Amino acid sequence: MICWTSRRMPTNCSAKSEIAPIKKTLKRLGILKDYAENWGNHYAIPRPKTPEEKQERNGRPKERQAQLGLPTFRYHPNPLETGAFEESADGVVCDCCGKTTHIFYTGPFYAVEDIEYLCPECIASGEAARKYDGSFQDDFSVDDGVDDPEKLDELIHRTPGYSGWQQEYWRAHCGDYCAYLGHVGARELRALGVLEEVLDDPMWDDEQKEMIQESVNGGHLQCYLFQCLHCGKHLVWITDSGFWQSKAAWSPMEYMLVD
Repeated sequence: MICWTSRRMPTNCSAKSEIAPIKKTLKRLGILKDYAENWGNHYAIPRPKTPEEKQERNGRPKERQAQLGLPTFRYHPNPLETGAFEESADGVVCDCCGKTTHIFYTGPFYAVEDIEYLCPECIASGEAARKYDGSFQDDFSVDDGVDDPEKLDELIHRTPGYSGWQQEYWRAHCGDYCAYLGHVGARELRALGVLEEVLDDPMWDDEQKEMIQESVNGGHLQCYLFQCLHCGKHLVWITDSGFWQSKAAWSPMEYMLVD
């Protein structure tokens, strides 16, 4: 016989089994509350750009970089646009050359010393990597298929990196490393007309392709867009913010929700 209390809970049920799901729900609500209070509009989907804004943006990066006299980076052609370089009206001092620069790099740089600012010229010349025996990209976190060591040297020692949720990874195609174009989600991939193109990639299984189609720029599943310098094919890399945790290596990539 089951006796019901005024709260409609069976008196012979395990209290622990009833409370456990409630505790999990409260924990997840606590995470959402923290995001709401501390992250503001970080994950908000931006307003779609008008055709005029898109046209202006498409022609702006290269023109502006030329006006500023920035070096050309083959594997990262628009570092201002992607956020790899920041600007300062007052200027900062480059740790490598000691000169004041109004455009500086604060992205990943793997070195023993703690480096705060690097100017574009010290990156392009390779002087920053030489001086600090460092690199801008982990040479083990790159696609296979590039046999020319000079190309790897250019990528890791003379190319500004990008900041990802987890370990940054560089895609390759046609025997060369690709150009990094920036952070994207499924919405941006559809707008660029390349979603189906990036899904046509042996790197990803069906589950991972589904994740790419559900990704949101700035969300828990973040895509990074690359383009082949030779055939023009678009490729992506995808990482998670830590809200999701990998149960296995990237191939295959399986996820579970953290309780």
